[in-house]
Amino acid sequence: MCRYFKFSGVIFSILFFFNSVIAQDKKQAGGDMLLTLQEAVDFALKNSADIKNAQIDIEIAKKKIWETTAIGLPQVSAKFAYQNIFKVPEMTMYSATPVFPIPGDYFTHTHKLDTMKLSLGVKENTTLDITVSQIIFSGEYLVGIQASRTFKLLSEQGVLKAENEIRETVSGTYQLILITGESKNILDSSLTNIMKILDEMEKMYKAGFIEDTDVDQLQLTALNLKNTIASLERQIDVAKNLLKMQMGLSADQNIILKDKLTDMLLTVDPNGFSSQSFDAASNINMKLIDTQEKLTKLNLRRYQSQCLPSVVAFYRHQEQGKEPEFNFNPKDVLGISIEIPIFASGMRHAKQQQVKLELEKINNTKQKVSQALTIEYNQALASFNAAVDKYNREKENNTLAKKIYDKTLVKYKKGVSSSLDLTQAQNQYLQTQSSFFQSMFEVLSAKNKIERILAGSSGK
Repeated sequence: MCRYFKFSGVIFSILFFFNSVIAQDKKQAGGDMLLTLQEAVDFALKNSADIKNAQIDIEIAKKKIWETTAIGLPQVSAKFAYQNIFKVPEMTMYSATPVFPIPGDYFTHTHKLDTMKLSLGVKENTTLDITVSQIIFSGEYLVGIQASRTFKLLSEQGVLKAENEIRETVSGTYQLILITGESKNILDSSLTNIMKILDEMEKMYKAGFIEDTDVDQLQLTALNLKNTIASLERQIDVAKNLLKMQMGLSADQNIILKDKLTDMLLTVDPNGFSSQSFDAASNINMKLIDTQEKLTKLNLRRYQSQCLPSVVAFYRHQEQGKEPEFNFNPKDVLGISIEIPIFASGMRHAKQQQVKLELEKINNTKQKVSQALTIEYNQALASFNAAVDKYNREKENNTLAKKIYDKTLVKYKKGVSSSLDLTQAQNQYLQTQSSFFQSMFEVLSAKNKIERILAGSSGK
């Protein structure tokens, strides 16, 4: 029995230990956010401030539709009023009273005139008016309904435009962080090699086999590498903060990028965009202008509809706290109001002419934007092809520079090459490496730009 309890205690201790470890691992995982590029884009599409504002614009447009629709629905209003008349108007009434009547002779009676004053109101009173109105016909109202729905379409297109831009900016920043990180890794590896050689050179210098100039040269190279690495670390921090802002993350949230730069480059097809056609008319920017043109045309129709009569039916009920002796106002009134515009001194015509001029401006803008989009796509395609060619050349140059550096390093260790030769070979390799990573970024940036333009054209 004692051995059973001891065994149970051991099992309990082991389980407690593993639970603690798992809890600690979860805590560490909760502190860092691991992100692939697609996860970063998806998160930004849900949490970016620009996307949220664009979606709020859609909700505003929906409320605007109901606001406009409600104008044509029955409107009920009530008004309560209190009044105090300083001097109530009066009316004098006269009556004739017979005096000394003669029996049988009414027409010869003598009459006396009596006066009586009647108030035509009350000094203090309260009034409650209830009014119900309903639009029967209004051309401006009908146009307003169409305009509110078109405004909602404009807001929806604004969301699509914002989503395309978010995909491009988040992808570019994500890839920039990866490229900068790869550059830093190369420099870290070079610094490690230099520090090992420097340690060996210092020992050789103390033994008197080499001069201090060789040691100083390597120390200078090591310091330059450290400065460059520190600069890249700051650039990575800045780029991560930018990415977090684009995604809608808090600044204190730590992020770790899961994707590899080499995997991204494998997804790039050098001939993938050559077979795709571009239609500027279906681009989201052109659709936004088309919708704006529709709104402007509806605005013109609104001004034209102001020349039509408007018909409104109404019902009014009134209750008074104190009824005067003579009340000439009916309690219930039912009627129809017809308003016919006759003459406005050319004001409506001037408004219509202004809108027509705005339509001309929009047409000019459409032509300009269409040409600009076509030029932008052609330039992006040319930049992509040039970036791919540059990447292939820089990749070959980087391989050669790495080969030269490795051979020079071996020669230096054998004492065949000088420290100056090693420094020159290393600088050449690092410069070639920088150009190689820059060509990677240009390829990915051009790819992102083309995808943004084509996504906008397909309506995605």
